[in-house]
Amino acid sequence: MRIFKKIVGWLAFLSLVGAMAFVGAWIYSITAPFFHGAAIYELEPPDPSKILPSVAQALGNSQEEHRILTRFSEEKGDPVRMYDGVDALEWMLNHGRIPEKGDYTNVSAVAVFDRKGKILYAVPSYLEGRVVPIRIPLDEIEDSYPGRSARRTAPFWSSQFATVIRAYTRDVGEVYQNRIIGHDGKAVALLATAERSNHYVLFGRFDRERATEMGVWAIIFFAAYWLLLPAWVALDAGWRGMRSSAWGILVLVMNLIGLGGY
Repeated sequence: MRIFKKIVGWLAFLSLVGAMAFVGAWIYSITAPFFHGAAIYELEPPDPSKILPSVAQALGNSQEEHRILTRFSEEKGDPVRMYDGVDALEWMLNHGRIPEKGDYTNVSAVAVFDRKGKILYAVPSYLEGRVVPIRIPLDEIEDSYPGRSARRTAPFWSSQFATVIRAYTRDVGEVYQNRIIGHDGKAVALLATAERSNHYVLFGRFDRERATEMGVWAIIFFAAYWLLLPAWVALDAGWRGMRSSAWGILVLVMNLIGLGGY
């Protein structure tokens, strides 16, 4: 009994040491990159007006239409603001996961609608053939621009379009709608662009998987310590002829305060 109590006590102590060590490793894995050059950039919103002329010219040419929309959806936005060092670290801790540098784009989806609201061409292509009814004539639609999305001018329609996209991706922010003008000066179709909801990109080396792993191990060791300490107290109390269950429950609930009382 006495040896078993010592084993449980040492396991509780080692669990606490292990939890503290992994907490330190977790803090280091998060903070170190930002003191060695990691930074977070905010991206410009997509500007659909830049591709409207080329889309209007290619309308009806499926292959050319797809090429233009694909290129637009894959373009990177220009960073407009940078957080580095402590500011970047604080921003990341407050806002959670940040997309890392790579194939990041500020366009979630882009589609060309006909007058009835049927998607003629789209990237990603799964949107093609879907229908989001347009309730007003195309000529009466107010064009969007960065900073003023369709959420303000056509909230119901833009919400329907966003819902269609969210069936496949959750990263949907603002929605833009811009008329495609034909040779006669009249609107012949509608270009809808969905912006990504997360506009921030991490530049620099940051091992998110390692940070997560260290955090998980810290939780496991701390949970082990939290359970082993009252077990040791209960064993010790029973060995001393005291009410082991009562002291064990007290330490389970209050931990070090309960240990101090014991």
